[in-house]
Amino acid sequence: MGRETNIPRQRPQWVGMLSNLTLDKGAGEAIEAFREMRRRGLDVKLRLAGPITDAAVVPLVEKAKADFPDSFEHIGPVYGEQKFEFFNSIDVF
Repeated sequence: MGRETNIPRQRPQWVGMLSNLTLDKGAGEAIEAFREMRRRGLDVKLRLAGPITDAAVVPLVEKAKADFPDSFEHIGPVYGEQKFEFFNSIDVF
């Protein structure tokens, strides 16, 4: 049986992506999905972890930071204990 999904949320839900941030690995899709969730009124935040290794991702990240300064983070590369902290800081991967 699935978990009950109509439980009221008391805080924004953090969505996370951990990868070398490239278009091929879905960084653009993650940011666009986040934008769509926000357009639909969902109280979500996006946290990206990993190095930007595709120059085409830079303007997408910069625009998301400008458009959602309180709801979007790029924390850069994470290693070791930082990875555990990242996973513990998000609700959806």
